Amino acid sequence: MELRNLRTFLEIARLGQFSKAAARMGCAQSTVTAQIKQLEGELGHELFNRMGQYVELTSYGREIMSMAEEVVGIADKISNLENAQGEISGTLRIGIIESLLNSNFLKLIARYSKVYPGVEIEMLAESTPKLQDMLLKNSLDVFVGLAQNFDYARVSTPISRMCDIIFVVGSQNPLAKKTSVSLQRLANETFVITENDSAYHSMMLGIFDRENLTIAKQMTIQSTFAIKELITQKNAVSFLPSYSVQAELDSGKLVKVPINLSEAQIRLVAATRKENWHSPQLEAFLHMMEHDYMM
Repeated sequence: MELRNLRTFLEIARLGQFSKAAARMGCAQSTVTAQIKQLEGELGHELFNRMGQYVELTSYGREIMSMAEEVVGIADKISNLENAQGEISGTLRIGIIESLLNSNFLKLIARYSKVYPGVEIEMLAESTPKLQDMLLKNSLDVFVGLAQNFDYARVSTPISRMCDIIFVVGSQNPLAKKTSVSLQRLANETFVITENDSAYHSMMLGIFDRENLTIAKQMTIQSTFAIKELITQKNAVSFLPSYSVQAELDSGKLVKVPINLSEAQIRLVAATRKENWHSPQLEAFLHMMEHDYMM
């Protein structure tokens, strides 16, 4: 059994198409097809159900996938150990929530790329539910975002930290000059907030619901950057993770609303699939995030 055939099998399983796997691996589709036929012949079972140009794993394919990942992972680890300089190579697929694009998390990525130039990073910013689904389908190596409705039977969180979620306004907003603001007063303001499936959107609505209050007016936008720009240009309020607005708070562009509430917090995690073996590049990323990333 050839290692390259196992790699091809895993790539097709992740991408769902022979053509995409061929493009990703830089070879002809006929080569990919031949490799899978050879592997299926050796194993005595079909690995994929063909549905036009798309494929999905057969029950046997699903059964051997974790074993194939382990074999390929061990081979990669041995290959990395053989490098005299101890360099780490390979691909690292990271899924992050959009708000992290507005934090110093990108500095961590830049530093990782500098320390491990042999690693190709594939980073995707999406909603938490979509990224969690991709992680469970093995389309990601690691999800970095807010803990929200996790299937902890299948997911482990090697890194977990609490972060504050705060009400913020632009520096020219009259609320910025207040020493104390009631929740009732805040409910009468216009809110610019993230999409409905975000964890902190739900948290904010829960804060008002517990006091039998309803927000007078709200606008939903997927982009944290756009939200920050809007609340600086008009008298509006938002509710965002502190890590996503820290630069604006430090510069005075945004101001935390002084509201009499216990700190709203949510857990930020780096999550992986329990059944997956951690590649050297993933282990290096988790180590750097644990020791060098400050929210």
